[in-house]
Amino acid sequence: MQVVVGIRRGRVSPVALSATVCVEAPGDISYRNVILRAVAAACKAAFAGVCGREAPVDEFMNHVLSAVGEAFNNIAFHCYRDRSSDIARVRMTMDSTAVHLRIEDYGRSFDPLSVCLPDLDALPESGLGIYIMRSLMDEVSYEAGCPNVLNLSKNIPDCPGGPAGRAGKGATSAVLHQ
Repeated sequence: MQVVVGIRRGRVSPVALSATVCVEAPGDISYRNVILRAVAAACKAAFAGVCGREAPVDEFMNHVLSAVGEAFNNIAFHCYRDRSSDIARVRMTMDSTAVHLRIEDYGRSFDPLSVCLPDLDALPESGLGIYIMRSLMDEVSYEAGCPNVLNLSKNIPDCPGGPAGRAGKGATSAVLHQ
């Protein structure tokens, strides 16, 4: 099994205006942290490019990481259940207003619209992944196929201390792909 993480162009620094980052790992739960660390690093780099300073660990970062973690859990526990795991691939693009994630797998597909809202009063131990992703992200869509594609988007809040880093800096872009 191989884990691929790479930067294709640009540089990750507060002045980076574009970068391409590759993240692909087996869709096995033991690789969840690899995916999450790569997404966290890309979020920090984009924030630095937009705001001109290092990203704080805040609600935005926690929302993105929680949603990606839930997506990866679904791939590992549901898409590749009872079969050998194939790859999970994350493509992440960022600009000065939002982060967009495209998460691909080659496992079983399903219709996330068929998932009912959970009974939160009952405190279920499972079945919350779709609910969590929809609650934390601004846009969620799913396309069944080969590959299955989950798209997640989250708007980037104004830079702490004001929008000084956004005006006139152009777009920051980080892309995670194969």
